[in-house]
Amino acid sequence: MRQTTLSTAEVANLFSVTETTVKRWADEGRLLCQKTPGGHRKFGMKDVIQFAEEFGFSPTGILSFSETDEVSRKLELAVLRRDFNLMAQSFVEKALTPQQTDLYEFLSYLYQHHISLTDIYDSVIRPGMKQIGELWQEGKISVAHEHQAAAETINAIIRLQSELRVRKTTTLSALCACPEDEQHDIGLRCIASVLRVEGWTVHYLGSRTPMEAIGELCKELQPSLVCLSTMMEVNAKAMIDELGKLRRILHARKAKLVFGGGAMQEDGSPWIAEDKVIQTSAGLLEYVHREFQAIRGKQVSMRGS
Repeated sequence: MRQTTLSTAEVANLFSVTETTVKRWADEGRLLCQKTPGGHRKFGMKDVIQFAEEFGFSPTGILSFSETDEVSRKLELAVLRRDFNLMAQSFVEKALTPQQTDLYEFLSYLYQHHISLTDIYDSVIRPGMKQIGELWQEGKISVAHEHQAAAETINAIIRLQSELRVRKTTTLSALCACPEDEQHDIGLRCIASVLRVEGWTVHYLGSRTPMEAIGELCKELQPSLVCLSTMMEVNAKAMIDELGKLRRILHARKAKLVFGGGAMQEDGSPWIAEDKVIQTSAGLLEYVHREFQAIRGKQVSMRGS
């Protein structure tokens, strides 16, 4: 497992500075640390990441991955070069290894080395899972391998959440769901994670949620944003009718509705209509910053008064 604390020497190596510099950061209170009974400083991973974000430091050194296989060595090289194609390829190899793997450790390693959350989701997991799906379609891996990779990826995303620092506080809320028979929710989980880091309250319904149930919960929870994701083509009149009801509920409350997933194209179909299609977590982040900027501004003004 990845360690959750770093020594002074490891932090110095990570930022390519001297140990004296790290000790000075700690003494000045810029970088939080704890001291062992023997007087040695220990730095929490979350505190190191927060320090890097707040003071604009980017890791130029690299921590050693706890495993020593070829994939792990490839990952260390990819992080050092900021090579996202190589990171995605390493992700695929790690996810499909015959032995039980720990993708949480893999993702945590990226995050600890200041790879942004949106890059982890959009440039590593997304192309990696796409490649795994293509390997299954081509008959190069079994459906069991594809399911195992998906399950371990979901588990890793959930566990990584505990390491993520919430950047802001907000009263905004979102409801995230995969409608009807859609069972693939990795992309939706990434979207939900990004919103949580932005301080949103996220009501996560997951896969196979009936459209009628989504509408009923929107009446009850009154979210600011609803995110729907599906990989399946939707042509059923009943579902389109339910979606029309959902739109009326949201529009009455001036809430936003966005779509994502492989089947979603801005093609003017009755399923998509005038709603926004967003395929990446970075795209969603840009969208909510733009669409909800006025609300955020009012909240900041109220906190400052």
